[in-house]
Amino acid sequence: KQWYQRRVAITAGIGHAGYYSVQYSEQLRIISLNTQYCDRLNFWLYLNNTDPGNMLGWLVEELSSAEERGVNVIILGHIPTGRVDCLEAFSWNYYKIIDRFEGTVVGQYMAHTHQDHFSLMYSDDPDHHPTGYQFIAPSLTTYTNLRLCVDTTA
Repeated sequence: KQWYQRRVAITAGIGHAGYYSVQYSEQLRIISLNTQYCDRLNFWLYLNNTDPGNMLGWLVEELSSAEERGVNVIILGHIPTGRVDCLEAFSWNYYKIIDRFEGTVVGQYMAHTHQDHFSLMYSDDPDHHPTGYQFIAPSLTTYTNLRLCVDTTA
């Protein structure tokens, strides 16, 4: 209820390409990405798979602004980067952004795989320190051999 009553400013992108950000509080910005822009089954992406819809450029601007103001950022998306379902060029560019803003991005939440797992990201620096993670949510569907994320026995 509190989420719906809160008046928030949504930045550009949602009407154009399906991505946006919300300044949830003074210390937290939530960014929702249209990760269909990395879907390997989207054949239009083979024309421009580095930054379709200028979403990654926009993401850098949002993260730069948040960093300047000391605001933490949570990133939401559907298709996790670094997997076979996400085009390699997009994943590489996204990882570079996360590496650069590792002190600003405090969480990344994805889905798509129908499995409950996580992914770690590491720096290109010689020490290869962790720079981020993605929590990848399980499914609510009843696919065979996939564990549901809710208890249906209660």
